[in-house]
Amino acid sequence: MAAGLSVPNKVSITAATVTADISTSEAPDGATYTITWGDGAQSMTTDKNTPVPHTYTRVGQFTVDLKVTTPDATDEADILLTVAPAGGAPTASATTLVDHTPVTFTVTPPSQLGPGETVSAYNFYLTCEPSRGTVQKTARTQQPAPISQESTNTGTGPNTTVTEPINCIGQVLTGAEATLNDGGHFWLYGPTLTVTAAPPALKAVVTQTASRTGQVDLAGSTVDAVASSYPMFTINWGDGTSIENSDLSSVTLHQNLPTHRYDSPGTKTISIWIGDNRGSSATATRTITLTDPAATTAAITRVAGADRYATGVLASQQAFPTPGSANAVVLARGDQFADALTGIPLAKYRHAPLLVTPGGPNATLDPRVAAEIQRVLGPGTGKTVYLLGGTAALPQTVADYITNTLHYDVVRYAGTDRYATALTIAKNGLVQNGRIRHDTLRLGGVKPLI
Repeated sequence: MAAGLSVPNKVSITAATVTADISTSEAPDGATYTITWGDGAQSMTTDKNTPVPHTYTRVGQFTVDLKVTTPDATDEADILLTVAPAGGAPTASATTLVDHTPVTFTVTPPSQLGPGETVSAYNFYLTCEPSRGTVQKTARTQQPAPISQESTNTGTGPNTTVTEPINCIGQVLTGAEATLNDGGHFWLYGPTLTVTAAPPALKAVVTQTASRTGQVDLAGSTVDAVASSYPMFTINWGDGTSIENSDLSSVTLHQNLPTHRYDSPGTKTISIWIGDNRGSSATATRTITLTDPAATTAAITRVAGADRYATGVLASQQAFPTPGSANAVVLARGDQFADALTGIPLAKYRHAPLLVTPGGPNATLDPRVAAEIQRVLGPGTGKTVYLLGGTAALPQTVADYITNTLHYDVVRYAGTDRYATALTIAKNGLVQNGRIRHDTLRLGGVKPLI
């Protein structure tokens, strides 16, 4: 004995009468055929050759089940049937776009549901689809998962619009799952998005760090790498030596900047490439004139201001007399010494002055220090100000002021205490004994002799 069932897989609510064909069932005469329609209704017959009709009044997915019964045996078969709404579809504000671009999705509600049915919420889904023959963005070996965003109910109905950034290279399938007030669900399928990689951003600052020695800082450089690859960089030092296809995303790259010592002083041309060897790339050249200074006798110059904050500004102006000549600024609290002390090698490392400002949870940025930051970095340069210590030392309002009013990037180095902060700042195992006067810290703003 075998149950045989045939019904449509999908019908519209506008024509929701379906007919079950059970004629392929194999059962002896006198068998009973019971059809459960999945919406609470049930039909029963003993004539397998006569199709059995049923009309749905609700949208959703229903399991149609046929049970064949004889005195000696039973058998069952089932089919999933979808009753779809009339109309309705998601649309996207763009279908061709660049990776990481936000897209606004809007659902046009269906024109007809079942009597009394309403949509209570929409769940929006974006799925990066590698099987469609496109390149899929992954985090190296990590497999992607669908991105979902649930709408909210405004009280008069569900919110039909949501904005979501696209983080995928290739094609993205879009759709929305609607939840009905009666517990039912249905899907609306939107357009397929075509997403290309974001263009690489190459930022390179070249400085002399010692006699005949150049250093390249690639902070801020980005490559939108495709699957099976990773962001890379190559530096050709211009003297027959180079660094080939190194990992641009490596944490140690920004802790130990690429450095090269030349055989002779003079003007050097350094060529830099970033990419992933799969998609787009960017190149740049930088020139640097390296000196080999003769030994000199150091002169003693006093740098002093009205207070410790003014002294820090004067030291910065002496070390960097040309506006915009610093690569960054290192900023620490001035009422305690520990964070500023371990900021000295960081300032030298970043070719930056070390400035201090009042500290504490309610502190604000000293206006003299703010003016010096703008002078030494130059306006509109997008350079970085490094904050030393947590928000108890330099509050978030100071960071927000630097970002939103002065328009510089902010990077904070902080730990659970001064020792952990020192480890974060120093990067090369600087040990401090905690015994030094405030004015000694101003040495961090003086350009070291090379």
